[in-house]
Amino acid sequence: MAKVSVIIPTRNRAHMLSEAIDSVISQTYGDFELVVVDDGSTDGTAEVVAAYQDSRVAYYRQVNRERGAARNRGVALSHAEYLTFLDDDDWFLPWKLESQVAVLDNQPAAGMVIGGWDRVNAGGEIVEPMISTQWFVTIQPLAEAALAAVRDGRIRIVPVHFEKVYFNWLENIKDWCISRQLWWGHRIPVWYCPNGHMTTGRTDPTTCATCGSTELAQDPDVLDTWFSSGLWPFSTLGWPAQTPDYQY
Repeated sequence: MAKVSVIIPTRNRAHMLSEAIDSVISQTYGDFELVVVDDGSTDGTAEVVAAYQDSRVAYYRQVNRERGAARNRGVALSHAEYLTFLDDDDWFLPWKLESQVAVLDNQPAAGMVIGGWDRVNAGGEIVEPMISTQWFVTIQPLAEAALAAVRDGRIRIVPVHFEKVYFNWLENIKDWCISRQLWWGHRIPVWYCPNGHMTTGRTDPTTCATCGSTELAQDPDVLDTWFSSGLWPFSTLGWPAQTPDYQY
């Protein structure tokens, strides 16, 4: 019996699956079985797996029942002490199994090992995140008001045991990052002049509020979609006019 079962659920990813399998075959740790569960592919996935003349690779096919069902079947078919999962469009670093098995063997009380991951481009180079300035909303005052509404009975949570979840969340609330680097959405209502000053307001400004410059550029970020959803009543019910719909 193998020490580790590597489970790959797959469907119509024949053009990518071989890279995933290769990354398992080339592990520095060799005591594994590779269980590939084909969730009803129609693109030659079976032929890709059959090309591997390795007794550790097992192929199973089922009618399409979605990835979760394929993953669960892989678990049921596993015969190893440890389980690990690999998506069909991903791959393991060569020492992944060796390092994680060592952790589990040395710490029997551990039930799970979670590894890190890297984002890579089409050429395989690691893509590093770019740190940038973001916009946040101070949430603490809002959280305090929401907590008070439940504690004094104005709002009831049913069933009552979920009050603990509610209180734990709001008592440990963090400021909300509301800026996103997307091509669509409500633009952040802040404008910059060449001197680095920021101007904002209820209407689009024409001059810098600090130095009077007319050369203004709006912040390219957009609002988080959840934050934007809060603008719905304002943008659809006639605000700033006090329409009957808005007042309702």
